[in-house]
Amino acid sequence: MKIIHFLGACSKHELLLYIGKLTGEMGIKTVVVDATSNQNYKYVVPLIGEKMNITEFDSFDVAFGFSQLDDLSKQLIQQDENMNHYELMLVDIDSIEQLSKWETSEQTYLVTNFERFTVRKNIELLENYFSNIGEREVQPIILPFITCNINFTDLEAEVAHLPIIWGEEVIEFWYDERDYEASVQNQYANRISFKGITKQTKKNLLKLTTQISGANEKELNKAIRKATRRR
Repeated sequence: MKIIHFLGACSKHELLLYIGKLTGEMGIKTVVVDATSNQNYKYVVPLIGEKMNITEFDSFDVAFGFSQLDDLSKQLIQQDENMNHYELMLVDIDSIEQLSKWETSEQTYLVTNFERFTVRKNIELLENYFSNIGEREVQPIILPFITCNINFTDLEAEVAHLPIIWGEEVIEFWYDERDYEASVQNQYANRISFKGITKQTKKNLLKLTTQISGANEKELNKAIRKATRRR
């Protein structure tokens, strides 16, 4: 099983749900893990109870209420399964407290925006993340991206003392009202559809899913067509 960390003190559930939808449509057994401090996914994903749970959601699973990786593993064993039931685990982490509990990963993404609160919290996250490890590649994602007098190089400068190997390209999800509208409609439809989202956002999602899954263009285009048709 491949474990991917999405670090960042900002809302990114929509991003992980979109990626989970694409990998699920390609037949990759995927689980999105809500390791956020406030358990944000229980407010946007249906059929999640108050107790520890793994919920099937539109071609992939969402794990909610687990304080650490071992707890998720134990729950799967109780269901006569194990961690190898999944091929891909996407973990949403937004706080220092959760970092030590979900420390194993094969790829790491930093999701940020340009708000001062987010930038300062993300600096803390990165400093904690790299406190006990050496060089590691981190792929930066700006969500949402807006034109202002702040850019990603400002964040880079703040963490230049850390052994971060930044990904070759900063992936920028430009703010667009159409994407926001599609996101809200999905929340109330209780499913994930790509209908209505912008071409630029689709392009970025395909790029990320390729990095994570290694899928080819034909597989991805087929998955996104299915996700766009369904409502």
